[in-house]
Amino acid sequence: MPGGSCPTVGIAGLTLGGGVGVVSRAYGLTSDNVQSLQVVTADGQVRTCNSSTNADLFWACRGGGGGNFGVATSFTFTTHPAGEIILFFLSWPWSQAAPGATAFVHRNALFQAQYTTTWPVGSAPAAVSRQHAWQQSYWQSMRPYASGQAYQNYIDPALTNWRQAYYGANYTRLTQVKATYDPDRVFTFPQAV
Repeated sequence: MPGGSCPTVGIAGLTLGGGVGVVSRAYGLTSDNVQSLQVVTADGQVRTCNSSTNADLFWACRGGGGGNFGVATSFTFTTHPAGEIILFFLSWPWSQAAPGATAFVHRNALFQAQYTTTWPVGSAPAAVSRQHAWQQSYWQSMRPYASGQAYQNYIDPALTNWRQAYYGANYTRLTQVKATYDPDRVFTFPQAV
């Protein structure tokens, strides 16, 4: 099963945000391999979601981001035989679901970049500020080469056009699913659908 590459992200967060990993080119995104899942929605109901039951919620939970529609408690995945481990797949096109089959919109991306910086615990505030300034400067220098899209599992609180960047044309449909399963916005955060 295609997994992610970040050791601090669990399977639910990875899957709900799409699930880009080192074998995604060969086997699709983690979310492409979900056969069904169970979600506790805002009304307290445990809902089974698959292509025929709660299909709209199933669609949204495969790339619509974690924390938007409920609490995922169970996943059933398609698995693939594990052969020789290869760290990178450099052949195109992506092995992928049909366009629109899931809420994940970044299937045409040639690559993705995650901008991070670190500093030792206890660093002086000036040193931390320099790291942040370097990171922002580097991010800005890459803007001419970037698509304007952003992977919703790399939440950026400074992103002003996050609805378009994370979800593109799917944002409207995601808001419809949100209104159906969480009309009172029980599940919310600053960049929630």
